[in-house]
Amino acid sequence: MRRRGKRDQLQSFLSLRIIDTPFFFLLLLIWCRGGTEIAAIYIIYGHADISRAARVKVAKLLRHPQYDDKSLFNDIAVLLVEKPFQYGLEVQPICFPTKPLNAYNKNAVIAGWGKLSEFGNTSDYLQFTIVKIQPNEVCQKIYLDSYRSDKTYCAFRNNTSPCFGDSGSPLFLLTSKMLYVQVGIVSHGFSCESPVVYAKVESFIDWVGNATRSLKGYRDLARR
Repeated sequence: MRRRGKRDQLQSFLSLRIIDTPFFFLLLLIWCRGGTEIAAIYIIYGHADISRAARVKVAKLLRHPQYDDKSLFNDIAVLLVEKPFQYGLEVQPICFPTKPLNAYNKNAVIAGWGKLSEFGNTSDYLQFTIVKIQPNEVCQKIYLDSYRSDKTYCAFRNNTSPCFGDSGSPLFLLTSKMLYVQVGIVSHGFSCESPVVYAKVESFIDWVGNATRSLKGYRDLARR
C-alpha cells in the first residue's frame, strides 16, 4: 500500500476476506497466473502484526471457471481452510452486497500488506488507505479491453494506492447501517501510481453462493 508521508497501520502478500459459512471459506483473487499451479497456501490472520498472527492451511481451492489470464476478468477464487477460524475482536466475516450498489464516486477503504512503494519492501503491519471509486468512463479510457463495467471497478486517489503485493486485498464501503460491505478485490494495475482495477464482488455473488454450498470442482491442496 503506497501512501505519501506517514502511513496508517491498521494484512498482503495476498489479502483475503472470510465468508461466513459452515465450511469457513475465504474469498480471494487468482494471484498465480500464467499457468502456474498453486502447491500450498497458508492463511495468516488475527493480528495486524504479521509476526503475531495465527496460521491455518488451505485444504481446497476453487477457481472461477471463466477466469481469463489475458484480460484478467473473473479474477476470483474461493478457498476452504483445514480448520475453523477463531472469531474475535480482530477476526470477523465481511458482509457482501445483496443487490447492485451505486458505488461510483464514493470513498472506499482498501487494506493490505503489500509494498510501501513501487521499489520498496512489503509491510510487516496491515496498512489501509481511502480511495475513490471512479466512473466507468474514466476506467474504460485507461484500461480499454481489460475493464468491463459489469465485472470490474477501478479506484484511485492522489498520493495513495494499492501496490505490488496488495493483489487480493478487499475494497469495502461503510453503509448507512454502519456495516462494512466488500465491493471489490484488487486485481491489477499499471503501477503503484495509477488507478487500480478491482473484481466487482456483486457480479459474483451467485457463483460464490453456489461454490460454498458444494465441494464440487475443488482442487485438493492439503495433501500436497
